[in-house]
Amino acid sequence: MGVASAVGDRRIRRRVSFGVSALAFLLATAGCRRAAFPGSPVFVISIDTLRADRLPAYGYGSVETPAIDALARDGLVFESAIAHVPLTLPSHATLFTGQLPFVNGVRDNLGYRLAAGHSTLASHLRARGYATGGAVSAVVLDHGTGVAQGFDFWDDAVEAREAGQALGQVQRPGAETERLLEDWLGRVPAGKPVFAFLHLYEPHTPYAPPQPFASKYSARPYDGEIAAADAVLMASPVYRGSYTGALKNLLDLTPVDALRNKPVGIVAMGATLHHYLGVDG
Repeated sequence: MGVASAVGDRRIRRRVSFGVSALAFLLATAGCRRAAFPGSPVFVISIDTLRADRLPAYGYGSVETPAIDALARDGLVFESAIAHVPLTLPSHATLFTGQLPFVNGVRDNLGYRLAAGHSTLASHLRARGYATGGAVSAVVLDHGTGVAQGFDFWDDAVEAREAGQALGQVQRPGAETERLLEDWLGRVPAGKPVFAFLHLYEPHTPYAPPQPFASKYSARPYDGEIAAADAVLMASPVYRGSYTGALKNLLDLTPVDALRNKPVGIVAMGATLHHYLGVDG
């Protein structure tokens, strides 16, 4: 994940990070007695099964990701950040609780549930007056898993498109998920601080990116899925742009002092396709 930050009157340009470490920073700062920017909006954007070595921010040159590149220029990059679990549900349970699988009890996508009563980022912020909303793109993050604890709004209406479809492939387009989350944001009362979570599943199998990415990356469909996810990120509340429009980076357009009322962008990176059960050690 990456978090854009500012100190004093200077604009700070750091690189965006990917992994769990920045969430630990966010949880720590959220618990401070004196918040630097009280009431600031918080956005968490999770991109499932996205490999660091297939991003320009980490030196890969065969895919275009202008939104993530902009976060890389203006945010903070962790060059050594590792997801604690290579599965979607337990990885997000760890993300939201700050607890390892053997502590929070969620070790796999099936057969496990985050028990009620865990303190999550959403419950922490909701207790401090935040409106909390999330929209996910895969059925493995259904609210029945307990991962939605602390959220006022959680859209997980993801349905199988084919009979007998594998659980890990039941997904919906990220653009649709982003629209649902943005619709919720439009219903939040003016002046109320917001915590919004957006989950994108594009880089996951099957690799079938939408146009124009299917044609542009016909020989590398996984890269096309990454480019499609980046386009959704560009249109998210962290940015304002389009597939063809110029990126309007909030950090480039907004004075540091005004960031008190602007979103903080966070991006999480998921795991590989090959999943292994979380262990005790």
